[in-house]
Amino acid sequence: MLEYLEEWDRLNRTPVFDIGSHQALMIWQQDVAELPGFSLNSSDESGEVWLTLDRLRPTKPPQLPVELVPWVVVSDDPSREPHRRESIPHPTEPEQEINFDDAPERETAFTAYLAKQWSEWSTIEKPKRRSIAYYDKLFNLLQAIETEGAETALELVWGIGVAV
Repeated sequence: MLEYLEEWDRLNRTPVFDIGSHQALMIWQQDVAELPGFSLNSSDESGEVWLTLDRLRPTKPPQLPVELVPWVVVSDDPSREPHRRESIPHPTEPEQEINFDDAPERETAFTAYLAKQWSEWSTIEKPKRRSIAYYDKLFNLLQAIETEGAETALELVWGIGVAV
């Protein structure tokens, strides 16, 4: 019975002959060469190392100025720009609303926060998040290799070449 299941599994796995149709992890050197945490073509005491990747941690977005805290929604995602609420309930009279535009200094503070603090954080954090995602995928691949071992066919292709 076990032989039958192994053969059935082998027959149902479609080999990949075209890189474009590959569905699993695929890393192109030119996509990661400039990402933080990646080191390519280096060497250490054991010899030459083609790829190393540091484990990076995400950083939180910069703190909002105190006057903007109830007005602005900031995500931990660096690709989602903060947005402001148009109005909030009055703290002492909940049936009334306070409008964001009632105080021009709020708009000035929000614009300054976006242009300086958040924009700088986002510019640094976006590539870092891509590195973190690659690290997670490689770590999951390592775990699959360690836990499934020889029971599951896993092919790792490392390619170097020049197209003419």
